Amino acid sequence: MKLLGLHHITCITSDSNKIFFLFTKILGMKLIKKTVNQDDVTAYHLFFSDAKGTPGTDVTFFDFKNIQNKIDGTDCINKIGLKVPSLEALVYFKKRIQRYDLNVSEIKQLYDMTYFNFYDFDNQKYAVYSNENHKNDLNEFPNKTNDIPFEFAITSLGPISFYASNMDQMNNVLEKHLGFKLIKKIKETNIYSLPLDKLNSRIIVKQKHGMRHIQGSGSVHHVAFSINDDNDLNNWINKLNQIPSRHSGFVDRFYFHSLYTRLYPGILFEFATLGPGFIDDEESESELGTKLSLPPFLRPYRSKIETNLKPLQLKEDE
Repeated sequence: MKLLGLHHITCITSDSNKIFFLFTKILGMKLIKKTVNQDDVTAYHLFFSDAKGTPGTDVTFFDFKNIQNKIDGTDCINKIGLKVPSLEALVYFKKRIQRYDLNVSEIKQLYDMTYFNFYDFDNQKYAVYSNENHKNDLNEFPNKTNDIPFEFAITSLGPISFYASNMDQMNNVLEKHLGFKLIKKIKETNIYSLPLDKLNSRIIVKQKHGMRHIQGSGSVHHVAFSINDDNDLNNWINKLNQIPSRHSGFVDRFYFHSLYTRLYPGILFEFATLGPGFIDDEESESELGTKLSLPPFLRPYRSKIETNLKPLQLKEDE
């Protein structure tokens, strides 16, 4: 039942074309799966990852129609982490992102982590971390592009950041229920890690009081942690029943199997299996992300689904 690290992070965007440009052209990640939200098929679900769609490398997006902008507040996932292999790569990406007129911070230090922050067009917050002082946390297959040096490429997710109004309650969730350990406390910020202390196994929690965050475009929708298989998933269902904590029960997402729960108010946690993976009967490895892929139960409705989706096109760099 041990968590293996982050599986993916899912966010809400106001514009699927702009987010496609950000992740493929600016950040150099691969659109590994173009599908739809299985609970609202009028919205895309886009998966950006390394070249193979390895769990622990995915940032995914919904583009719900007519959704309002987020209202910032507390008790939320407030920042997405991405990892590059070195300090040199960190400097490279800072300069690269600045060239596209995005809001970029100076390079900063928190505990043993070197990083910078940036914001996208929805004011979604990201941090890029150097892996210079940390061992690799998975077998990495960074995506190859024409203009980003391969040795600088983004390799996986990095630490994810929360705001919490009740630090004691959050500490109880992370340490007692999820198996994280508090490794560093700096003023009002706690840094947690799973036992194998890797950058994509860390959560940074900062205390913040005030009104609760209201989700919208520019929000993180949920965070997913990797587990091995369905046996672990069923064990987590039993554990949540014992806590007790309300949950979704077993959910078959076709590309992986999931379980959802809100162990802490305002934050949706997902447990997701490592497989089956993104290579399926519709797409070979070389075709991943090139067509609209649907799970079997939605395929009879493909024509109607495609009619209601906005075409996804890569916008020219202006």
